[in-house]
Amino acid sequence: MAPCAVYFDAQSTTSTLTSRPFHELLYQWNFGDPVAGGAGTCTDGNPVAREAGQGSYCTGVVTGTQLDSKNYAEGPEAAHVFETAGTFTVTLTASQGDSNFNNNLDTDEFKRATVTITVSDPNTVFAGNTVCIANGVTPSAGSGGCPAGAFGMNASAASSAITTALASGCGGSGCRRLLFRRGDTFSMGSGVVISAAGPGLIGAYGTGSKPVMANTGVQFRYEADDWRFVDIRQEMGNTDNAAGVYSWGSATAARKNVLLLRVDARGGQAFQTAGSTIGSGVTSGIWDGIFIFDSTCKDLNHAYGNGDNCYYITGFRVAAIGNHIDMDQWSEHGIRTYAQRSVISHNTTEDIASGRSSITQRSFDWGSGEGIPAGTYSGTGIQSLNREIGNGASGSFNYMLTNQTLPGRCQNVIFERNYITNAGFDTMCSAVTFRNNIVRLATRGNVAVKLTGSGLADYTTPTPLFIYNNTIYSNYSGDARIFYGRDGSSLGTADVYLRNNLIYAPNDNSYDPGLTILFSVSLNSCASCNTGDTGEIRANPQFSISPPVSVADYMPQTGSYANGRGVVVPVWNDFYGKWQPGSRDIGAINR
Repeated sequence: MAPCAVYFDAQSTTSTLTSRPFHELLYQWNFGDPVAGGAGTCTDGNPVAREAGQGSYCTGVVTGTQLDSKNYAEGPEAAHVFETAGTFTVTLTASQGDSNFNNNLDTDEFKRATVTITVSDPNTVFAGNTVCIANGVTPSAGSGGCPAGAFGMNASAASSAITTALASGCGGSGCRRLLFRRGDTFSMGSGVVISAAGPGLIGAYGTGSKPVMANTGVQFRYEADDWRFVDIRQEMGNTDNAAGVYSWGSATAARKNVLLLRVDARGGQAFQTAGSTIGSGVTSGIWDGIFIFDSTCKDLNHAYGNGDNCYYITGFRVAAIGNHIDMDQWSEHGIRTYAQRSVISHNTTEDIASGRSSITQRSFDWGSGEGIPAGTYSGTGIQSLNREIGNGASGSFNYMLTNQTLPGRCQNVIFERNYITNAGFDTMCSAVTFRNNIVRLATRGNVAVKLTGSGLADYTTPTPLFIYNNTIYSNYSGDARIFYGRDGSSLGTADVYLRNNLIYAPNDNSYDPGLTILFSVSLNSCASCNTGDTGEIRANPQFSISPPVSVADYMPQTGSYANGRGVVVPVWNDFYGKWQPGSRDIGAINR
């Protein structure tokens, strides 16, 4: 039923071309949903919306790239929300990624598969159990945006109105679609328990600003399956442990299929499920199908420093796409997940607290509550097209083990086309690819890519690590620690592959070589296809603007030492998704 969120997984793909299809094939998804469009406007092929921090999609398909269209995604895993009813043909193309798939059809190098998604009309699904709720007037069905045949309710307190509507509204059968009038404000009291079986929807009707639901605590305790929260604004008063949609300790069984779409959360956590063991507060099962799309979480300006995350998401399959997070340098992480499968994409994060992460993805704990036996890899995922606006203190992206100390393992992680302006990437996982990222290191001690050991007795060395086609800029004085292997005693020997990385550290006056000595593990590099370990790291690569400020500034101009210096690596397109036939440059953005 629309809106319908779907998680797509191509991890079972096999190939005669590579033994690492998760990492070394290009997966391109067309969701057959061109009306999905995007937010913001793109000009001259650059995703300016992502630079401005106003969301990270562009309207339609821009010249030279499809990456910022909601109808298109890349990677072995993807997710999409179908907002209209109909039948959609989703097409996946898998290829070596070395030329445009539109010019190649069904060869050994290009394979396509399709699946049909049928989405039902909510007006049909909710016929007879829809209620429109307004503050100060009883809505009329078929008027002012209230659907035909809907019931009407006049209420100032959303909490009591929702409780009554779910239990006995809509003629006594219980309402399942609850629409609040835009422009109105409703009190949420001590919150509401959502325990009625879905499908269900809490959303808005009419025109104008989103309806506001206000209190100083938890608003929705989620204890059901298949519910959608759409186009509402939640005000939670900057109180500790306040949350928009919350389930920690409140549900006796894991839940499935919950969607937050265009939900604006202020002064509290936007979403929180069970803890890192997934068994926190539940007695059976694993959460599955958690989708957070095009939502915002801001103004967590209170001092509860060890607990409040904008999005704390636990589940087998998790997607957080197109969200905007501003932590005001308080509380914990922007997005924190414990997932078996995850896609974290097109998000903008800013003002993350010191010592915390913009995005932290973690594997499950091992234990009977999760059904994940010891020794099993319990985390895999993708971070792509995210933008972090740093505050000079923190803001890293990472994929770690559970809480970094508890037993668990993660593997098959891709960090791709992210733009991070302060810290860098940190991982404890095995089989990790970093490619086409832009990293600006703003503070001494920050590292672009850090390989971290856990010290656990059952820990497996994170190998291999592939670092391809990244652009790294460091403007601070001192040693430019670009790639770093920490805790060498627990890392053992790992293979680290460096190809086509462009590094510029103009103020590196004490100089630690950027590519060689900082890993205490086996290094596989080529001197000619990366910025050199000599004075070249301080040589201007002729960025379009130097020092670079926005994404477009990182493109080397004609005559740069980066031109034509790249070697062939898997999945060859750049930060903007632009194809690179013939001569290949080093760095994330190519001419």
